[in-house]
Amino acid sequence: MRRYAILQRIPWASWLVLITFLAFALRLARLDFQPLWWDEGWTVYFATSDIPSMMARTAIDIHPPFYYLLLHLWVLLLGPSPFAIRFFSLLVGVLSLPLIFLLARRLFNPRVGLLAALVWAVAPFPIYYSQEARMYALVTFLGLLS
Repeated sequence: MRRYAILQRIPWASWLVLITFLAFALRLARLDFQPLWWDEGWTVYFATSDIPSMMARTAIDIHPPFYYLLLHLWVLLLGPSPFAIRFFSLLVGVLSLPLIFLLARRLFNPRVGLLAALVWAVAPFPIYYSQEARMYALVTFLGLLS
């Protein structure tokens, strides 16, 4: 019982920062391990187009242009390398983690919030979609933000 008392004295914000760093490290590992695949290639194609062309092309695509617009700005800052393009999804995926904590804390308590954040940090699907140059991490982030 005594060793758990130490864990309880550490503020939940410190745990959240630690879990967020864990999530970042797990998502950063092997980020550029494989080349861009088919859908990611289309993402790069849309994001590196000029904005009027991008809007025209995404008008006939099933995906709305918001992700491509954000990624277009990101590419202007960091360049079109696969690592830089995937890093945008990584960043948005990691930023989802505090939102998951806040949601679970609001619905339950800080302990449940930390557990939810930890599960999100190490779960394979959130890691995978945070490493992909697609809009899935952004959709999750915006859904949690709403």
